[in-house]
Amino acid sequence: MTKDSAAKKFLFSIDPMGAVRTTRRQQYVDERAIRYRDYKLIIAHSALDQMRGTAKLTTALALKIVFIMPIPASWSKKKRWDALDKPHTSTPDLDNLIKGCTDALNKVVWLDDKQIVSVEATKVYGFEPRIELYVTELRGQTG
Repeated sequence: MTKDSAAKKFLFSIDPMGAVRTTRRQQYVDERAIRYRDYKLIIAHSALDQMRGTAKLTTALALKIVFIMPIPASWSKKKRWDALDKPHTSTPDLDNLIKGCTDALNKVVWLDDKQIVSVEATKVYGFEPRIELYVTELRGQTG
């Protein structure tokens, strides 16, 4: 597989949140499930704004995702500066962060998340929590 074009960049100014596992009933009453639903809606609406009327992607996709995690306010100023851009080894787990992001963008940026054939993801500390997503369409591959 070869890359077709430059990656499309999406920026989501939101504290990254991992996927929440709930039952059908819990999704309407569980506070964390409601927060997760709202989180996905915010990402989806932001992606639609950033796509500026372009069509959903239909080819095989490679993703690069950088989760910039908030630095705890309770940490000393020195510890906060030392943590900047360092690996984030606390919860949420990286796989849950990826799932939360890709679930939010399913049927928004791409037709179906089965089109995703490659994911490179990292989570680091930063002063401005956000998600940076780079989507590359792969030549000659269909979703």
